[in-house]
Amino acid sequence: MFNLAYSLENEVQIGEDTYSINMAYDNILLFIELLGDKSVPADKKLEISIEILLGEQLEYPIETLEKIFSKLLEIVFETEEQEPEEVELDLAGNPLPEQFQKKKKEKVHYNLMEDAQYIFSSFKHYYDIDLFEVQGELDWRKFKAYLSDLGSKTKFKEVMEIRMMKIPKDATEEEKENIKQLKKLYQLKADHGDIENDAMDLAERQALLKKQMAEAEGKEVE
Repeated sequence: MFNLAYSLENEVQIGEDTYSINMAYDNILLFIELLGDKSVPADKKLEISIEILLGEQLEYPIETLEKIFSKLLEIVFETEEQEPEEVELDLAGNPLPEQFQKKKKEKVHYNLMEDAQYIFSSFKHYYDIDLFEVQGELDWRKFKAYLSDLGSKTKFKEVMEIRMMKIPKDATEEEKENIKQLKKLYQLKADHGDIENDAMDLAERQALLKKQMAEAEGKEVE
């Protein structure tokens, strides 16, 4: 987790070896983009993901690579201490439809890939940070902290507000049309899912699976 009392974790222990993780924001974006690429087979995605993060290919059995991948997901998306959301069940023990679930994930109104131009201009305007100049240097977790605290006058936040904007009931026809046009101009592509959330969902599933396997074996997760 993001804790100012400690250094940011950038290493992973694999057996007796310690590997450095490239946590530069641009490298993690490559990793996230790969996770969301449905054209890459799962086994290749596993190998390439590890190579992106560690900077080298690892010659281990697939089962070991899966465990390494799971640990890397925990570090990148900070899922290790997260508890899985409880699913509301009906009287028969079946999950209720999504609209009846008490805990629903907040809808995300941005995409790190599609909104790259807005993010770049907003970082430069608000923090005077040129994201191209800090590639390979700016840590992913610092990047996320900066992104979440961008000012309301930045282009990124302006686009977010337009996407979240609801059309007032008392708006004139002209005002309604203007809002609709703005929403259409800045809408995310329908066939382009939220890659970061998809990746985090995968990380959560990996962490949950790891926990369940450990409980089944009667021991704590390493």
